[in-house]
Amino acid sequence: MYRYRCEGHTTWNARKNFNRVGVLGKIKRVKGYRFTSCRKNNSNQPVQHEYVLVVGENGSCRFSGLCWGYGGEGPSGLCELLKMLGIEGNMAANIAYDSYRGQADGTDWELKFREGQFSYMNGNWTSYHEWQAA
Repeated sequence: MYRYRCEGHTTWNARKNFNRVGVLGKIKRVKGYRFTSCRKNNSNQPVQHEYVLVVGENGSCRFSGLCWGYGGEGPSGLCELLKMLGIEGNMAANIAYDSYRGQADGTDWELKFREGQFSYMNGNWTSYHEWQAA
């Protein structure tokens, strides 16, 4: 099982590693989430991290530096990744720039891919869309 973790913490570092998604095979889901951890190099102070996780049949890729819910560099990188995965331009932009952006740990949004369609969970609601792989 392949596992890649991009810890570059910039959109530029994430973008230069998008090619790693190619080894995942058929994509099953993509989600934007956050969690809090404490690390010794930060005096054990809690720090919240935001990531985008791409899960395929052969493993997963986790990217830092990609964000959502505002107009900026992080969401532009997410939009680019979603288009690379075959999400149509307007839908990719909607997910990247307009998705719910919470403050608590957990998942803000999630895409689940199933034969010819995907579901999009954003905050507390879910919508279903027809999808054709790119």
